[in-house]
Amino acid sequence: MRKLKVELEEKKKEQSFIIVPHLVDTSVGDREFWLRIFTSDPIEVCLLPETLEAEKKGQWSKDLKQGPRLINKSTENPNWCENQQFFLNLHKPTHVKVVLKRLTGLKKKNLGANIGMLITKMQSEKLETIAMDNSKKIERRKRQMQIVQEAMKMKKGKKGAVSFVQVENPTISAMTRKLRINPKEWFVETQYKNPIVAAYYYHWHQTAGPFIVVPSLSKPMDKDVTAGTFSLTGTLILIL
Repeated sequence: MRKLKVELEEKKKEQSFIIVPHLVDTSVGDREFWLRIFTSDPIEVCLLPETLEAEKKGQWSKDLKQGPRLINKSTENPNWCENQQFFLNLHKPTHVKVVLKRLTGLKKKNLGANIGMLITKMQSEKLETIAMDNSKKIERRKRQMQIVQEAMKMKKGKKGAVSFVQVENPTISAMTRKLRINPKEWFVETQYKNPIVAAYYYHWHQTAGPFIVVPSLSKPMDKDVTAGTFSLTGTLILIL
């Protein structure tokens, strides 16, 4: 049994919390539990919906150099594009957590390299046109809202309705691999701190993608680096 005491701030009328019960040792299998909450005032407790998951498996091959985007954090790696690349597309605003996990060679004391990943946008002429159109729509809507706000100031007491900008979701029509990351091109990269797992979380709007996820080892393949398979899992929470 575990107990936790939470003191709420008196100034705030409403406060929300998320409680996540979990096992320390997952090897014991499924276990039932109960959650009992004692409060001095009425509260609301509900079970949140399950997350959505999509998993893909890949491998680092001994026949290819591969490796990270930069060697020794400074020199561009010409073999980075040999890594397997995965496409990610969103159709609604979504909380996304991408987890990379090594699946083979886990019993070895020294795997020779840590793992990590890079996430960038898939670029094409069509996607750039869609992005420009969406940007123009958003700017036009901002100007319209400024006019409405000015009018509302003159007519106090009347409320105006706010509508969302209708934007076009990008679609994956022609998939192309990334050969390199160009200067000023957007990307995020995890730190290569662990030989077994790496993760990245972000809240993305659907118009930000599509994305390319590139898992890699912290250094190019050599005799000291353990090759093998990995899993790439995307955990999603859609914002409806």
